[in-house]
Amino acid sequence: MPQPQVPRLHEFSRSDDGARADALIVILFGQGRKAQAEDLAAQWAPSVPRGVFAGLELDLTARRIDLVALRALLSEAADKHWLQSQQVVLLGAGRAGQVAIHVVLLGVLPGAAVITLDLPLEAAPTILSPAPASVRMVQHSTPDDPRGERFHAVVEGLQRRQVNIRSMLLPDLDAVTQRATVRAAGAFLVELVANAGRQAPTAEAWP
Repeated sequence: MPQPQVPRLHEFSRSDDGARADALIVILFGQGRKAQAEDLAAQWAPSVPRGVFAGLELDLTARRIDLVALRALLSEAADKHWLQSQQVVLLGAGRAGQVAIHVVLLGVLPGAAVITLDLPLEAAPTILSPAPASVRMVQHSTPDDPRGERFHAVVEGLQRRQVNIRSMLLPDLDAVTQRATVRAAGAFLVELVANAGRQAPTAEAWP
């Protein structure tokens, strides 16, 4: 029986000027998608100069993701930059976005933020209460749900649980450019990195 892939963290950027980073931005992606994740990091980096980027490579075909292993990897990466969990932003598209939002809403990274792109809507995200998290969602409408009613239902469900959430519904993929999608996610990223920069620095590792 083949063994599941062990999650791997890739460093995409370094702080070479010695300045303390405001946020660790981790792009989650599946096997063989590292180049695409690095390209996104390169596009967003100029707008968040106080952020450091990393990529988290996952086996997205697995039925379960090892959240303990993910926590250990992210903890080590955050500690390296003297950051707290509240200064971590996870970002993922599709299934990777589903993993990212579960990591945050299940309290694996208390207070962390997440940006999802085209989150699968088959099941509403599972959350614990309270869920001190910031969630930003960029979603495209689909031909079978042109008004995004299923997406709005997920957003409203999170709002009822008092999750700090903002969302953006874009036209279906045939009618919108990739640049518009990247711009929408980038606007949310600028906001979340600014929020992370207001967190009090600490010399202690986050729990």
